[in-house]
Amino acid sequence: MPEDIDLTKIKAIGEVIQKNLAIVQQALGIEAINDSDLSELEIESEVFAKETVSNFPSRRITVLELAEEKCHLLAMKEANRARFLENQAIFAESVTKFNSSKDRFVQRQKVRHR
Repeated sequence: MPEDIDLTKIKAIGEVIQKNLAIVQQALGIEAINDSDLSELEIESEVFAKETVSNFPSRRITVLELAEEKCHLLAMKEANRARFLENQAIFAESVTKFNSSKDRFVQRQKVRHR
């Protein structure tokens, strides 16, 4: 039975590849490929799909693993938010320094032109 599921997935992947190929060919103005090229592509895509499916064995994830992953993602989100706020503060400080330097420069230019 797992082979039937794999074949269904493989056929679906092959169909998507064929549709994408047709879209790319149309966009590039390439003539349609002949049937022998297409059958070769189908075989290659089926082999690729079989290898892809076999390289990612499925397993059930436990509730504990899911909770740990969620906690990790939330911690990463908070760390990113903190980094963003820190970067905003650094940027604001840089803008303030730039503006004060610009003001001093403008004042010096005014003094020179008097």
